Amino acid sequence: MPRPGKSSYSDQKPPYSYISLTAMAIQHSAEKMLPLSDIYKFIMERFPYYREHTQRWQNSLRHNLSFNDCFIKIPRRPDQPGKGSFWALHPDCGDMFENGSFLRRRKRFKLAVGIERNKLSTMPPSLSGGSIWPSYKVIYEMLASALSISLLWTTRIDLDGPQ
Repeated sequence: MPRPGKSSYSDQKPPYSYISLTAMAIQHSAEKMLPLSDIYKFIMERFPYYREHTQRWQNSLRHNLSFNDCFIKIPRRPDQPGKGSFWALHPDCGDMFENGSFLRRRKRFKLAVGIERNKLSTMPPSLSGGSIWPSYKVIYEMLASALSISLLWTTRIDLDGPQ
């Protein structure tokens, strides 16, 4: 199935999960991260179904962002206008949507036990260019470098064997 373009569907519900819709929006952005309002905007522009009952699906999408390890919350710099944080895909979950396939994820992305989900709050600021606030690209690269070593894909193993 091809990637959805602008207004790909009529008023029918598209066959994508909220996780997939959010990943589409983030991957489509130039910076590979978006504030929540831009994620909503991307979804509503491409899928007319989501122009209705916005509060219901937006609540579900926010829940998915907050509780799914696949997404990383990146705080705004103090000098940057706007409300809320940015959201990005975790560097280790990119292959969940191989070849633009958003219909079904291969397996759930889950951080290994003991790994803090939002590492950005504990990361030291960049001192490059005299600024104490690193660029988003620097943050993303630092995060990818710091987490890719210690994160694992985890799967559920049935220790009792087939039933």
